[in-house]
Amino acid sequence: MFKPIKPLSIIDEVSYQMKKLILDGTLRPGDLFPTEAELAEQLKVSRTVVRESKKSLTGMGLLEVKGKRTYVGSDIFNTALDLLSFGYQLEKGTLDELIEARRVIENETAALAAKRASDEMIARLNSYLKKQKEVIGLQDKSIFAENDLEWHSTIAEASQNRILAKMVLTIRNMLGVLIAMTLEIPRSDEEAYQAHLEVTKAIAEHDPDKARQAMNEHLHHIRTIITNKLAEKSQDELLINHNNKFNLTIS
Repeated sequence: MFKPIKPLSIIDEVSYQMKKLILDGTLRPGDLFPTEAELAEQLKVSRTVVRESKKSLTGMGLLEVKGKRTYVGSDIFNTALDLLSFGYQLEKGTLDELIEARRVIENETAALAAKRASDEMIARLNSYLKKQKEVIGLQDKSIFAENDLEWHSTIAEASQNRILAKMVLTIRNMLGVLIAMTLEIPRSDEEAYQAHLEVTKAIAEHDPDKARQAMNEHLHHIRTIITNKLAEKSQDELLINHNNKFNLTIS
């Protein structure tokens, strides 16, 4: 069913194979998904790579975790439509609107997380920061990008507002493209890490105002980076490049 993976962009390649089998109908909604051990053996990769790839597909809604087992998502049709129309949505000039929406949503999720985050949630945020720090400066930005995305998603979860958390999950794929675009800038990973560190510190200190301000500054900096990149290249060129690079659509 699965093919051994080449040693380049391993997480992206594993995610792509999993995603393709779901979207082309080989694996059907509700089917029991292979275990991490089974996938690692078939794909000839580590269980850590499999785990990160499955986490990505779960965030997209393609997989569902029930207890200790993972199943193919029950609403694959709508999820597939979302993925296939993703590039089209952004080509209609919504990048700036997306960044604006992020500031409205994520500034408040950061503030709420500062009020409500448990020690466990703060520990998760710090674990993503640790992974980000370990890969700063590497040419391959995929690991940093994955942990960047998980960090933002965890803050939404830590807000303990299910509606806001669902809103962040809804735009998760678009956030992935923005992160990928931002990481093309030299030293942007180091700058993102420092910004994430400030937000996390504010959440750990349970200081809502400080968390909100730190997140707002972070997202404002991202907007500046994206605006500058769009001035250098056409928006369509950037989107096609990053959609392909991070396998956010299936052709």
